Amino acid sequence: MDNKSLEILEEKINRVISKLNKLKVENQELKQKITELQANVREKDEEIERIQAQSKQITQMQSDAETYKENQNRIKEKVETLLEKLQEFDDLQ
Repeated sequence: MDNKSLEILEEKINRVISKLNKLKVENQELKQKITELQANVREKDEEIERIQAQSKQITQMQSDAETYKENQNRIKEKVETLLEKLQEFDDLQ
């Protein structure tokens, strides 16, 4: 090998080393980005769980309100029936 060939080889090796160093830096940046995105995903998962829990609470509250309304209507009907019976009793006297 002559000097020229060695210089060309050295230049190519230097370019490969330079490219490898750039790739290492890029790899580290990508690993950091992955870590950040995984943290974001965990936060979003926790937020989804909180929202689902709130949704279940709201659904239960709606169900309770509906049950209360139904009970209230039944009581109203019974009171109206009793008032009618009292009115009939008063009409008989």
